[in-house]
Amino acid sequence: MKPRIRARGAIASALLASAMCLLGGSSVTASPSARTPQLPTAQASGPGATYVPISPARLADTRRPFGSSIAGRLPAGATTSIQITGRSEAAIPATATAVVLNVTIDNASNGGYATVYPAGIARPDASNLNYSRVGYTGANLVTVKIGSGGAVNVFTDQAATLIVDVFGYYAPAAGAVSAGRIEPVTPDRLYDTRGIGSPLGIGEYRTVTLPRVPAGATGVVLNYTVTGTTRGGYFSILPPSQRPAVGEPSTSNINVVEGGATIANQAILPITSGNQVTLYTSAGGHVILDLFGYVTGPTAPSTTRGLFVPLPAPFRMFDTRTSNNNPLGPTLRMWSGWVADVNVAGRGGVPTSGVGAIVGNTTFVDSHGGGWLAAYAAGTTFPGTSNVNTYFAGQTVPNHTMSPVAARGSSFMGISVRAGDTGGHVIVDVSGYYLGTPVTSVLGSSTNVPPPPVGQLLLSIPSIGHQSWVQDDTTDAALTRGPGWWQGSAYPGVGGNYVVFGHRTDYGGPFRNLHLLQPGELITVEGDHRKVTYRIDTQPDGRAWFVIGAGQANQYVGPSGANQITLIACSQPNGNPTNLAYRIVVTATLVSYVNT
Repeated sequence: MKPRIRARGAIASALLASAMCLLGGSSVTASPSARTPQLPTAQASGPGATYVPISPARLADTRRPFGSSIAGRLPAGATTSIQITGRSEAAIPATATAVVLNVTIDNASNGGYATVYPAGIARPDASNLNYSRVGYTGANLVTVKIGSGGAVNVFTDQAATLIVDVFGYYAPAAGAVSAGRIEPVTPDRLYDTRGIGSPLGIGEYRTVTLPRVPAGATGVVLNYTVTGTTRGGYFSILPPSQRPAVGEPSTSNINVVEGGATIANQAILPITSGNQVTLYTSAGGHVILDLFGYVTGPTAPSTTRGLFVPLPAPFRMFDTRTSNNNPLGPTLRMWSGWVADVNVAGRGGVPTSGVGAIVGNTTFVDSHGGGWLAAYAAGTTFPGTSNVNTYFAGQTVPNHTMSPVAARGSSFMGISVRAGDTGGHVIVDVSGYYLGTPVTSVLGSSTNVPPPPVGQLLLSIPSIGHQSWVQDDTTDAALTRGPGWWQGSAYPGVGGNYVVFGHRTDYGGPFRNLHLLQPGELITVEGDHRKVTYRIDTQPDGRAWFVIGAGQANQYVGPSGANQITLIACSQPNGNPTNLAYRIVVTATLVSYVNT
């Protein structure tokens, strides 16, 4: 895939001394939503398939056009058939079970997604490429079962041109074999130009020797990441023997539309006994190579471990945008540092045992900013490498993902997904698995707590027409601008008591009408990619509020207790504004916490 791309550029004492009414008198369209998970089924049985790498070849390019059932720029909503077997461009036999493609979307008309799936079946709820803006050009590796007639389909959500290159296929194996098995490994960083201070220059070829690749391997599975790009263009990785004598490579792996980009794509390519690969770029920038697996050679032990079995169709295992397959909780997106465990056992055609690894697609959706995702065996130590990278807020980025799985107890077998540097929604689609034995999960499930909000939050009480920005503390200066958060109380939506103080009459009187609130009415707090909704509690006398002496308010401002919000202001004994000797208190219980 090598389309031409244009570059473009001491609080309590302060409160007691104040006349304030306080305690003592003073958080793109990615793809369709998820399907219902399946119940556990059977254990892995029968032979799988070996991987056969081939010289990269172009199977379709709608710009030219050739190899596609639809010529030219594809309209929005188009389904394009790509013939895989029986092609002169690549000798893929009719018996092949699955194919590894690099699929590029060029010059997209709008943000959207593309799905690659076997011909002859209904389009699944999954995605392989995501484009987040007009004019987008990008590529992703795809492993997909070959469908009826030896073809695969590509659905494009928005108008775009389509380019499809083939890098290898899977051939059926009768049983145990030595060569052609894919052995996934714990991710290992092999090469990083940032560490040697030597980025690739524009138009530069560079041959790199890969350390720590097992002896006898005939191919490698690499996560190929570029960062700090100089301009728009493309990056290629190929065996040294496939470097052209003159000019540029005929295929590419990563496409960038601007300088400063950070993008990753996985690659499966053959290597020689020297364990070398050749890099090329028309864009310039730093390159990172992480080892995720290798292809065994003829001297390897004979076994069925590492043979590949494609799923009937790509299956959505994890989607934080939904409630029915999100272990974090309904609609909760990932925050930086969060780890989510994704159970694949017995779902979408994956057996409950006999699985060593899975392959599919991981998508970072609507990222909060620049950051990364990492996928690895669940409950094992984070390997320190990444799979998916974003470099601006709102970006939606996929990457082909191969990962060992881990077993925990009798009902869990899967992977962990970790978010680093930033948050966002995450999707995991699985297209197949490798025979083997899961590693053992040695760590328990992670406990994820939303981080403190960054910046001010918007407090809304619709029934009394109130809306204001909550200040970061309750000093005199802060409360002149609006109600303020009691430092030391909980954060919104996190287990505990979120406390907000405000004036009844001074500085606009934001809490003037708290006495008009009724039980059951709603309060919302939103900002920094989150929206928290509370329902006002009913007090023993049937009202929505109660009044206490100023000295009694301390018992209501601690962070512990139910997940709620507490509003406090000065009050007369009857709840009306305002007397510094009393406090009106309104409590409301959490209804929902949503990442927005």
